[in-house]
Amino acid sequence: MFPARGYGSACLGYRELSEVNPPIIYCSQSSFGQEGSLAHRIAGDIWAQAMGGVVSYQGSPNGQPYLTGISFVDKGTPAIIAFGIMLALFVRKRTGMGQHITTSLLQSVMHMQTVETSDYLINDILKTKTGGLGGFILAGASGKDRDVFTILGSGGQWSPFCKILGIEYLEKDPRFATHEKRIEHKEELYPILDEAFSKKNPPRVAKALQRSQDAV
Repeated sequence: MFPARGYGSACLGYRELSEVNPPIIYCSQSSFGQEGSLAHRIAGDIWAQAMGGVVSYQGSPNGQPYLTGISFVDKGTPAIIAFGIMLALFVRKRTGMGQHITTSLLQSVMHMQTVETSDYLINDILKTKTGGLGGFILAGASGKDRDVFTILGSGGQWSPFCKILGIEYLEKDPRFATHEKRIEHKEELYPILDEAFSKKNPPRVAKALQRSQDAV
């Protein structure tokens, strides 16, 4: 990876190449963008995760921040680039015009956090570390050996889920009446699920959930 200003110095910039081949589609990927005080710096996935804020909500609520288990920025940025190039090809086919497409690892990681950034900018909700308890969905490990990982979204999943686990009384508990309430009170809910799962055979529960059209 070159710093943003490295292309021009190598005489391989868009301006030089487009003079030779005007319809060229030229893509520049940098670490922190084409302009600004960090444009000259070279970085990689872990820097983007840190500066993009991802590490701030990885890990346990009271623990240290963590990097994700995979280099998702390094892997996701090329997909974003490919989509941009496809759009440029679409435009060139109709206009004959080439384009200079630019992106960066930092831009990419911010794009992948549209839900989190929108929730902060619109609803003033700052995402924090939730450990295994999930964030916008109800998710976490349950059972004696923590070998059951349950994910529940909104919609009609809650009632069949409670029936399968034999905890129908939770349906009438105001703390868990809605998806939003269950997320709000998830730290109270998970010990109850732990106890319920400990009394069940996990493979049988999994099959029962699969047979249900509402629970997954």
